[in-house]
Amino acid sequence: MMDYQLLKHVKYLTISRNTIYRWKHLKGKQEILKQNLMAQQKVIMQK
Repeated sequence: MMDYQLLKHVKYLTISRNTIYRWKHLKGKQEILKQNLMAQQKVIMQK
């Protein structure tokens, strides 16, 4: 019984770690997208 509880806890920890990593990664991608959009708008304004 003790092992099962520990296993469940470890599984939960790994899942949350992956989620946090994914979330950070996505947030970074959004920043890059925003920068690209701003750059495109600048180019359009210059034309």
